[in-house]
Amino acid sequence: MRKAPNGSGLFLCVCFDSAKASQAICYNGPMILKSRFSITRIFLAVLALSVLWCSAAQAGSFKVARINGSVPATLKSYVHWAKVASLTQGGSNPGVVAVPPRYGSCVRTLHKKGYSWKKAWSECRSQFAAYNENVMSLLITSSWILGEAKERNLSVTAAQVNAKFNQTKKAAFPTEKAFREFLRSSGESVGDIKGRLKVDLLSDKIRADVTKGLNDSQAQDALTRFVRAFQSKWKSRTTCNRSFAVDICGHRAK
Repeated sequence: MRKAPNGSGLFLCVCFDSAKASQAICYNGPMILKSRFSITRIFLAVLALSVLWCSAAQAGSFKVARINGSVPATLKSYVHWAKVASLTQGGSNPGVVAVPPRYGSCVRTLHKKGYSWKKAWSECRSQFAAYNENVMSLLITSSWILGEAKERNLSVTAAQVNAKFNQTKKAAFPTEKAFREFLRSSGESVGDIKGRLKVDLLSDKIRADVTKGLNDSQAQDALTRFVRAFQSKWKSRTTCNRSFAVDICGHRAK
C-alpha cells in the first residue's frame, strides 16, 4: 500500500506474481478501487436479485451481484464504495452517489443545487457510468479471492492483518493527522483498509499454494495456468444485476 501520485489515496496491488511486473496488471488508482493480479485482469460479481430499485430501508439486503458460495455484494456496500469513488475521483459533485435505474437521490440532490430535472438526470447517469466498473471490479475481485482462499482452506489472522496495516500506514503517512485526513477526505474507514489488506495477504497465500515446491520457471507456468482457470471458474459463478452489470460479469439478471 502506498500513496497515490496525486495524494488522493493509496494503492493496493494484489498479485499472484509480484516478481513479474511485465505479466502483472495493476489498476493505477487509489487503493480503494484497485487491485492487481498477474497475467490477466480478474474480477468478480455475484447472483443478483431481479429487483432494480428499492427503498433506503431495503438497501442492506438488495443484491447488486452474487457469486455461488461467496458473500453477495449488497446495494449498501455498493453505495459506500461508490461514494468513496466519487470523493477520490473528483468531479463537480463529490460524494453524490447515483444508483440506477432512476438515480433518484442523486437527481434530487442536484436539482436542489439548481440543475434542471433533465440535466440532473443526465449528470447522474454520466456519473454512474464513470465509476460503476471500478466499484463493481473492487467488489468482484475481493470476493473472488476470498472464495478461492476458502476453497483452499487458506486464512489469515486478525493479528497478521493488523501488523500489515500498521506497517503500510507507517510507510504511507508521516503522521496520524495525515492518516485521519485521508480517511476524512476519501470516505474510507480503517475497516475498509484492513479488508483490502486481508485480500492482499490471502492472494499471497494463494500464490504460494499454487507454486509450492516448484522452481521459478515451473512456478510461472503454474501461475499462468492457474489464473486462466481461476478467471474462468469464478466468472462462470458470477451473476450481476443488469443495472450494474459490467463486462466481467459472467451472467446478468433482469
